[in-house]
Amino acid sequence: QAQGDQELSRVETWQRTRQRLPEFLSIKQRDQTYTIHLMEHPFHRLCAAVDAWLVDRQRESAAPFYLDKEALNAELNTAMQGADKKQRKKLTQEYEARRKELEAQLEGVAAAEMPALFRSFAALHAELRPLCEEVEASCRAERGAVAALPASERPAACRIFYDGTSDDVYSNFKPFRFAIGAVGFVKGEQFFHVAKAMLCNDLPSATRMMLTTGGPKLRSLGREVANYAELGAEWEDLDTGLLLLVCVVIKLAAVRPEAREANARLLAELVDDGRAEQLYIVEGAKDDCRCGIGIHADATDVHERIGEWGRNQLGHACRAVARYVGGRSVLGALAPAAEPAEAAGAQVAAADESAAVPAPELTPAPELTP
Repeated sequence: QAQGDQELSRVETWQRTRQRLPEFLSIKQRDQTYTIHLMEHPFHRLCAAVDAWLVDRQRESAAPFYLDKEALNAELNTAMQGADKKQRKKLTQEYEARRKELEAQLEGVAAAEMPALFRSFAALHAELRPLCEEVEASCRAERGAVAALPASERPAACRIFYDGTSDDVYSNFKPFRFAIGAVGFVKGEQFFHVAKAMLCNDLPSATRMMLTTGGPKLRSLGREVANYAELGAEWEDLDTGLLLLVCVVIKLAAVRPEAREANARLLAELVDDGRAEQLYIVEGAKDDCRCGIGIHADATDVHERIGEWGRNQLGHACRAVARYVGGRSVLGALAPAAEPAEAAGAQVAAADESAAVPAPELTPAPELTP
């Protein structure tokens, strides 16, 4: 019953959108028109390209390797319960040996995989830079629409998240693990800082970043990246779209089919937000006006100060990925394009495993008669 209700709600979402299309179009023609509209939007085109890149990296690589020290420590703490002093000493030695072995494995994977991986990512950025500019323009337009609302109506048109608040699911510090090729990342924040290091050809720093998931340590390592003055211009200049693309990769990789079950909460929230007609997503980071807005999410006047908001690259990435996976769930409800009763019974996928959906041919609309 719950599955049936979910499928029906997706069809109803489309029914509301369908009503805005010209009345002389048939239901099938309206579905096809909306499908093309979704696929041609910059959000969809950017995410579909990143999705295809992720698929290629997966096909070309061995199974991913993860170093999850937090899970290892939790396992040790569980084993320690009820152990006597002698047993605890033995367990500590065993787990320390395991930790060192895992770190050595990770260093080998990093040396073997990351240079080629990030050369490929640099090529992807060069290809998608114009599209990143389109996505940024679309997000700025959405912010402008929110800013035009009375202050009392803005909270309903925004979702402001931040790590450590009641709304933190989109934070890069949440433990939504994902892999890119053979390299496994335990948190999005890891990939964020590793991307900065690899942009500057600093593999040693990138490898050290893979050995930790702590925010302060990662930020400290990020500030120490070598060659940043010479090679970090694209990271420094937000108009290059590099930070936006990095954040899109983080969110999209975390909801790929191989990570979907573990990260079901993230996927569900993205799908729901992607179906919202108007929802500007914001990272309320008070100390970051690049990925966030430079104002804390819980500030009482955060909506009144919208004119002071920073660039919000993580929020824009979440919006793009949400529209992508949310739109694909709507497309799933329309396949095959049919009358509502038929569509309601169709199997709906939250996000298709393929990188792109073939665009159907749009049948010309019949001529209107007086």
